[in-house]
Amino acid sequence: MIATGTSVVASEAIAQAGLKRIAIVAPSVPVEKIRTYPHYARVLTELNGLGFVEGKNLVVDTYSGRGERNAFGDLARAVVARNPDAILTSGPLYLWRSNQRPQPSRSLSWSRTQSHSG
Repeated sequence: MIATGTSVVASEAIAQAGLKRIAIVAPSVPVEKIRTYPHYARVLTELNGLGFVEGKNLVVDTYSGRGERNAFGDLARAVVARNPDAILTSGPLYLWRSNQRPQPSRSLSWSRTQSHSG
């Protein structure tokens, strides 16, 4: 089972408004705690400082694998199917690998002084 923090109706409205969408995928943190979990909260604060404000020009979808390693492949496919502009996750990459690996179209990395996509 996949835990998610955004509804389908909200997703359709987001696409129509042209907002940026990021997905935060936590391997084990419960979906209801992701926004306040220290390193995810820091990223959201940094994005806010860069002008990306949730509810204004940024949509943040949250997902949790709830520690169920066998479901990580399905979770990764579900996240990529939503077509986020960026995916933020933690933990070793091998946890997310499966026989049919979804590949995001872009990756994003953050540092204290810059952000860039590649």
